[in-house]
Amino acid sequence: ETTPKHALDAWYGEKKDYDFATKKCRPYAVCGHYKQVVWAKSYALGCGKRLCLKLTSVKWTSPVPSANLVTCQYGPAGNIIGDPLYIDGMACSMCPPERYCKESLCALEAFSRASYQSQLFVVCLLSAFVSLF
Repeated sequence: ETTPKHALDAWYGEKKDYDFATKKCRPYAVCGHYKQVVWAKSYALGCGKRLCLKLTSVKWTSPVPSANLVTCQYGPAGNIIGDPLYIDGMACSMCPPERYCKESLCALEAFSRASYQSQLFVVCLLSAFVSLF
């Protein structure tokens, strides 16, 4: 079963196709997902998964009766042409005041479980609403 973690791991796996010397994807390779996953200015991530029993708007080379589709939204969005993935320097040296350093990354205080669950409920409601169209 495909999960958001599986998707993120696969997207991070595109690292092999990123040329750090030229700061571009290798010729004829795909690495845009990797670039977004590691984009320095993105600090928020929300992912969702939906089992699609009938795929009508996606053209596959072979018939696929159903599939788990995973999508993620990053905030702020990254992978902007011409902007660097990251800025070289000491880990956490550019964290804003409201963040702290955790495992060499700028982090926010964790949401409380109740807050997280209420936000997740809203996301589920919105997903259900969007899926009606």
